[in-house]
Amino acid sequence: MKQLLFIFTFVCCTLFCQAQSIAQIKKELETILKYKDIKNDIFVIDDLWIYEEGPYEGGNWDKRSTCGADNIDFVNDLFEDTHYIIKSYAAQGFIILFPLSFDITSDVQNLVVGEIF
Repeated sequence: MKQLLFIFTFVCCTLFCQAQSIAQIKKELETILKYKDIKNDIFVIDDLWIYEEGPYEGGNWDKRSTCGADNIDFVNDLFEDTHYIIKSYAAQGFIILFPLSFDITSDVQNLVVGEIF
């Protein structure tokens, strides 16, 4: 049975720079990987627009240059050997990580508006 883990980031640029939240989500993902076998898990990471510009339905985040990140390389580094990394540009964007054992070729286009990497 596949488990679905939701990892959400929240935009809060009023008190802290978003870079602190980005470092936190990376740390949380590293902790999950350290203590859990994730090869059959599905992850959803919200607010892709924090990490990179793209053709988002909601447009690009105007504070990304000062409060966001330059990329999602940490997601690629952590999951490229175990998961398909799918970016969706719906709303403010999100990333879905499907296990490599999951057959995404027939159903993925129904799930997201975006790209498969």
